[in-house]
Amino acid sequence: MSDFDDALAFSLKWEGGDKITDDPNDAGGLTKYGISKRANPDLDIANLTYDQAKDIYSSRYWTAGGCDFLPKPLNIVQFDACVNHGITNATKFIQRAANTNDDGVLGPLSMKAINEFDKELLALAAIEERNRFYDRIVENKSSQKIYLNGWKNRTKDLEKFILEIA
Repeated sequence: MSDFDDALAFSLKWEGGDKITDDPNDAGGLTKYGISKRANPDLDIANLTYDQAKDIYSSRYWTAGGCDFLPKPLNIVQFDACVNHGITNATKFIQRAANTNDDGVLGPLSMKAINEFDKELLALAAIEERNRFYDRIVENKSSQKIYLNGWKNRTKDLEKFILEIA
């Protein structure tokens, strides 16, 4: 299995797979394979296939998120954060963990800082930055508190997953 396949398998486990959801508290609206109607108004979400979802994840999150340029397991942490928070926020988590400018762009200065760290420890630190982000979401919008335990269960599972594959 490729790093992308490992990352996709992990993320889809938390994104609900082929189950169609339409939670009124979730800003994404109608969702299947974690692909939301709000972010993809041009797609027929209800009839989305696994292969279509895989292509979307590959181009819009793996490639666009710079995951090909990051070593394993950092690329898997980046991918899952891109899926859950968008590319800019995901990149900021890694940049903060690497103690570099958090501009949300994986440029040469970010990559230099990233390469100075142990990849496993940096991946864990990026997950911790993500947990802090979840806490800030709830602080700013208390209605989101109902999701906090699930979000943190996902990051605990991600920590376990990267420690197993590292």
